Parts: sequence; structure tokens; C-alpha cells
Amino acid sequence: MDRAAAEQRIEKLKAEIWRLNKAYFIDDKTDVSEDVRDALKQELIALEKQFPDLVQPDSPTQRVGAPLDGRLPKVLHMTPKESLTDAFALEELLEWETTMARFLGKETWKCDYECELKIDGLNITLLYAKKSSGRYALERALTRGNGIEGEDVTHTVRTIEGLPLALQTEEKNLPNVIEIGGEVFLMKASLVALNKHLDADDQFANPRNAAAGSVRQLDPAIAASRDLRMLCYSLDRETCDALGLKTHDALLSTLSEWNLPVETHRTVVGSIAEVQKLFEK
Repeated sequence: MDRAAAEQRIEKLKAEIWRLNKAYFIDDKTDVSEDVRDALKQELIALEKQFPDLVQPDSPTQRVGAPLDGRLPKVLHMTPKESLTDAFALEELLEWETTMARFLGKETWKCDYECELKIDGLNITLLYAKKSSGRYALERALTRGNGIEGEDVTHTVRTIEGLPLALQTEEKNLPNVIEIGGEVFLMKASLVALNKHLDADDQFANPRNAAAGSVRQLDPAIAASRDLRMLCYSLDRETCDALGLKTHDALLSTLSEWNLPVETHRTVVGSIAEVQKLFEK
């Protein structure tokens, strides 16, 4: 196979592997067996070895890099990370609604509510940077840290197969760096499988601890073996303004269009009473 044919085949393999990964990790659809996905990846590896100049950073073969040789470096966040306020009872939500109406100078206040399942994992910020090709490549992944700076865990977050290494967008007026927030987590079944291979003293007590421990590994190969997942739910203000996004639902739809994984059980309701019904369900 000559170089031109190899380049064409590599692009087809990359697209097909991503399509299958998206179907499995994001859409919960099993189009083919694991053996088929592995065979495609092995063919890609062989071609990239034969033509190393055709290897691109967003190739599925580039998810696992070299281990770090020391502690995780600290990096300043592009924008400070804010905290969420928990509510443990319906009365707290109703009180919040009354407070909002008072702040707005209204006796009554109505809005729609975006409802999503809470994912118990590790908060992660992704930075996608615009390249000369016009594509946005995954540049960095940071933990929340103290909200001002976080730990650089790019080497492990890159191993999450449901996470695109480059964004698919045709928008021309976006900032040079796009900041996306989300949660890295572990499925309960994956925790059971992981603990089976660990000594009793090393086993994880819950999925959140397992996810946090896996993301902070110095060796990305260990993280890659643990079936980490990620769901995204936030986007920086500059990008939202450039896209004209007015609601959180529109934001999530945009992330989904970019092939980023989002919570699929989300729904929009028109009142706190409907929120409560959904919670009870």
C-alpha cells in the first residue's frame, strides 16, 4: 500500500473506530463485537507504524501516552470553578424560588427547570484548543482542585474512549480555546470488575473513589484499563455567547452535537412541582 492509499485508509479507520466508540460508550448501542473494534484498531496501529508521519494526535492509537515520572503538575484554570449548592428537601427548592422572585423584584416568578441525574464522580475541566487545521483538539484536562488551580490529568483523561480527542464543529466565530466542564465516573459494574483484580486492602469502597484514584494515576495505562466514563455539562461563557446559547438545554444539545457525552435522561419541566414528581419517579 502506497502512502496516499494508507492516508485514505487511516482516515476511514479513525472515523469508523470513533463511530463504534460513540455508539458503545455514549449511545449505549452495541453495533459490533469487541473483537471487531480491536481488529480495526490493530489495523490502524500497523498502518501508523508503517507510515509514522501520518500519525495525528487525535488518532485512537494516541490515547495512552508515557507515564509521568513525578507528581501531577498544578495548572491555573482559565476561569475559576464555582460550587453547586445542594438541596435535600422540597422546601429548600421552594425557598430558593421565593428568594429568586424577591431578588428580581417580583411577587411571583416562573421559569423552566433542567433536570438531570446527578453523577457522583470527579469534576474535570477540558480545554480544546483551535489548531491550524481549524479543528479543536483536546489540549488539557484539569481537576477542580481549589477552584483556582487544578491538577493536570490530561494523560489519564485522554484514555476515556467515549471522549473525543477533537471536536466536530463547523462554527467559525468561536474562541481559540473552548472550556468544557464535566464529571469523570465509573459504572458500578466496572467497580465490581476492578475490585476482583485487587487485593482486599487495595479495593475501592465506592465508584467515586475508584474514578478519582484512576484519574490521578501517573501511569495512563492503568487508567485506560478501568473503563472510565465522562459526562459533560458546562461550557465557557465566551463560547456560549458566540453560539447565542440562551438556555442550559441548548448548551447540552450543542455539546451532544459536538459528540461530547452528556446525560441522556435529562428533561425540561415547567415548575418545582414537576421537578418533585420527577425526583419521586
